[in-house]
Amino acid sequence: MIKILALTVLLFLSCAPKPERKCPPKDAVLSAYSNNEVPESFVVYGKVKYGPLKKPFMLAKSGDSYRIKVAGVKKVSLSENKLCLEEKCYLLPLPVDRLLFGKVLEGYSYSFCSGGQRVFKIKGGVYESLVTYVNTNLRELQVVNLRNRKSIRVTFGDRDERGFYREVSFESEGEGFDLIVEEVKSDVS
Repeated sequence: MIKILALTVLLFLSCAPKPERKCPPKDAVLSAYSNNEVPESFVVYGKVKYGPLKKPFMLAKSGDSYRIKVAGVKKVSLSENKLCLEEKCYLLPLPVDRLLFGKVLEGYSYSFCSGGQRVFKIKGGVYESLVTYVNTNLRELQVVNLRNRKSIRVTFGDRDERGFYREVSFESEGEGFDLIVEEVKSDVS
């Protein structure tokens, strides 16, 4: 009798309607993020975390040039698409300023809804990018090389009211680093 009752309850639960997670409308996401402005020049102060280390950093951008300093790290460099700390270099899917300010949605092919998340797909040559929004908030950018299936994942923390993200995490092949932003001064010379 208990088995029949358990089977009936299980059958009832499996047939019950599942709550549908609401997907943010495409137009709402596009209007919220297509106007993201990246300042021409700015200075960012924060911490870079890689492995067990957490070190203060300063990143400055003026026009097309970047300057970065990380406390206690002698060899550090940043170009538009690569950050090197000591002997380890990380490829960036977009310029670091566009990542910090969330300007990642350009030239998308189409969008779809998946589990309450709005996903935009961007194709460019051998790369395919998926940009994920939850409740119109940018949460993840994943770029996949279609030839070798290697990928880089960028996750975004909370967005400051001034337009930048407080935390941006990068991961590729099990390794990565986090940029924790404490202060941004824009339009500086």
